[in-house]
Amino acid sequence: MRGLGFRPFFLIIPLIRNKMICIIDYSQAGECMNTDNITRPIGVFDSGMGGISVLAELMEWMPNERFVYFGDTKNAPYGVLSKKEVRDLAFEACEYLLEKKVKAIVVACNTATSAAISELRKKFPIPIVGMEPALKVAVDSDPDGAVLVMATQMTLKEKKFHDLMECFSEEHRIEKLPAPGLVDLVERGVLDGSEAEEELRACLGNLTEKGISTIVLGCTHFVFLDEAIKKAYSNVSVVDGNKGTARHLMNLLMGRGLLNRETLDETDVDLCSSSEDPETIELFKRLLKNRIEKIMNMRKKMETEKELEKRIIEEIRLAIRESKKLSEVEKRLISYRYGIQRDKITENGKIARKLNMPKAKIEILMEKAERKLFNIIKDRI
Repeated sequence: MRGLGFRPFFLIIPLIRNKMICIIDYSQAGECMNTDNITRPIGVFDSGMGGISVLAELMEWMPNERFVYFGDTKNAPYGVLSKKEVRDLAFEACEYLLEKKVKAIVVACNTATSAAISELRKKFPIPIVGMEPALKVAVDSDPDGAVLVMATQMTLKEKKFHDLMECFSEEHRIEKLPAPGLVDLVERGVLDGSEAEEELRACLGNLTEKGISTIVLGCTHFVFLDEAIKKAYSNVSVVDGNKGTARHLMNLLMGRGLLNRETLDETDVDLCSSSEDPETIELFKRLLKNRIEKIMNMRKKMETEKELEKRIIEEIRLAIRESKKLSEVEKRLISYRYGIQRDKITENGKIARKLNMPKAKIEILMEKAERKLFNIIKDRI
């Protein structure tokens, strides 16, 4: 196992919470100095680079924790191995992390989760969290659209995924797509550009013709390609399971009294690899920096959008109460449309059913009402 050198890593990245992440190198994969359960680190492992995307999300959700990341790049990719081989490697990775005295382990690999998660939980006496394709998130976000699940061949053929798919396949069209070529892109650090776009288009084809509205990234490697996918297929939504995994682990640690609530100035991350190639650790660093910056930018964008939405809703409420340019029917339609009581936009079809009116008529009335509403509030936003 190859650890990191004894010099501090230069990368310091500010987090949204006005904290600093300082990624520190350690020379040994060695022992945790602090034996107290709460202050022990969280272990994270993957077949290679993909789990770095999960690590970044964990750091965002739990900035007061310490982390140990192990990328089994020597044996990557897991998706082409047998189930037994993956299971054996997963056990070796967990044993390696336990030597570092971790308090919990995240199997940041969908393939390893499919092959070994049950056996890992039976053997090791600490919380172990795995990955799962975010099918529920996909069908909830677009109940009427078709879903494409991209993952390794092993993930897609295992019973764990089959059982998950059965929960939704009766009411939703779900397609499966193994994409081994995309794993290789990430392992080489190719996240965008012409090579990435060509590989994506060769792999995914014409999604519009297939009627696909949502892509589920069922491999943690693919998360690094989310921006490239969105650029190539702008009309398709992309979801992954990283946030759900981070939230689940945080709740699990909280429930067991293992969550570190002490406010720290920096988050320590020990990056380790089974490869002897010194470039591997450097790529870990670059990918981690890349993902953390994206998470930060996304959060800033969300906060800006929420502030704007809040202001618009306030102006809509004011217009409904005070404007004489809107008829009572139009005020009622707008109230339903923008969910004034719930701050949630409602589709015309649901409004039509609620008012017992034809959808076509609702659309005509709504267009007129929204045009008036826009003219009323446009100068105040």
